[in-house]
Amino acid sequence: MAGLFWRRDAVPGHSGTVLIPTALIPVALIPTALPRGSSDPLTLDELLAPPPVVQPPYSRESLGSQAWAAMVRDGDIVELWDGHGLPAGLAATPELRARSLVHQVPRDVIVGRRTAAWVHTGTPRPVHLSVLYEPRGYRPRNTTGLELSQASVRPWEVVMIGGLRVTDPARTALDVATWADPDEATAILVCLLRHGVEVSDCLQRLDRVANWRGAGRARDLLLHAARSVRSGSASPQPSSR
Repeated sequence: MAGLFWRRDAVPGHSGTVLIPTALIPVALIPTALPRGSSDPLTLDELLAPPPVVQPPYSRESLGSQAWAAMVRDGDIVELWDGHGLPAGLAATPELRARSLVHQVPRDVIVGRRTAAWVHTGTPRPVHLSVLYEPRGYRPRNTTGLELSQASVRPWEVVMIGGLRVTDPARTALDVATWADPDEATAILVCLLRHGVEVSDCLQRLDRVANWRGAGRARDLLLHAARSVRSGSASPQPSSR
């Protein structure tokens, strides 16, 4: 559904002002697509400019609660994370998944563990938002909805995706293999391996870190996941989100 927007403006050769169409924009995107409260008429150049583009993912806040609920109900929006989603038919990417988290991630933390795996691969979306903070770094005070963990993360183990700092795929695999439930860890590791993570890289990193807590368990799960990939064992596939 779309709306045709009009503004009064002066037109050469015409006395007074006339109504001129400005843009055809989906009604649900009006709150973020057009400025509100401006009394200045648009110039002809502004009228001829391309209409504003609202980039996905869209949010409940920008569309309004009623419009959001209706679009999710009707299948026009597929929710990525709570209150953020994509138009139906648009494939989710790591950048889009990360951007759906931007306003929920506290400053100076790193997205890690299950949530980092979801950002990288799309498999399955975790219940809580997993973030890591440095031992001597900022610890968020508001932990609502967060799975907060203290961890030392080296600079080369962090990548920027969609404006967020996220543990890179290999570090993510190590953390998942160390901290997640074995069955869940195996499913996530299989997806990470199918998205290009090399077990040999993970094991080398593990060997270079002294006193990695749970190193034996992590090694066993990584090797088990690698065998599952080689044998073609069935495992949960990445979701459409």
